[in-house]
Amino acid sequence: MAIISETHLKRHHTDEISTIRDYRLFRRDRLGRMRGGVAIYVHESLTSTICKVQDDPRDLELLWVRIVMGGGVVLVGALYHPPKPCYEKGVLIDFIERSLEELLAVDMGAEVILGGDFNKLNVEEVSIRTGLVPLVKVPTRGGKILDMLMTSIPANTTSKSLRQQLDPTTELLSPQMTAKYRTDLRHPQSAAFADEHLTRTRPFWRACGSLMTLA
Repeated sequence: MAIISETHLKRHHTDEISTIRDYRLFRRDRLGRMRGGVAIYVHESLTSTICKVQDDPRDLELLWVRIVMGGGVVLVGALYHPPKPCYEKGVLIDFIERSLEELLAVDMGAEVILGGDFNKLNVEEVSIRTGLVPLVKVPTRGGKILDMLMTSIPANTTSKSLRQQLDPTTELLSPQMTAKYRTDLRHPQSAAFADEHLTRTRPFWRACGSLMTLA
């Protein structure tokens, strides 16, 4: 699976320009403004569907996908909170909490993963209100933690810094769930996933803001 923020995709961009071989694309494009947008790629071997929630504000860039994996259900969320949002931060946090409660009411006991570009969103408040545990402990851009991965299963997911072996914005999650975490796709090592899977989509890939791959 891959979580991508700042896709910059719009209505006139067809799915074909962002095709990844053997992966299914789910996307939520920003409406009425430039850039933004989030997407989730899920391998075709997994049963996956986009999640619908009630009273979904379209100015918020939060996408949930339901994935059946290993006999259980995983709810994967992609989030982009821009540096200068057109909404109050509390509105987004309220929606994260409300949408997750609604989805978990249907799939009780589902595991949850939420990742993306949080920028200045209050991660501690998100954690308190959702029970999700933040995993990124090192700066992702400059001296700040702007990109975040949160989960309901921290016991199955440990975070290990690979700053010496790779680049300063890389996180590896193991052992049950391995995530290669990239925050700058223009870095050659950050494009490894693209080099392996993308076909005709490199212009789209290079324009994206951040990527997390979960295997």
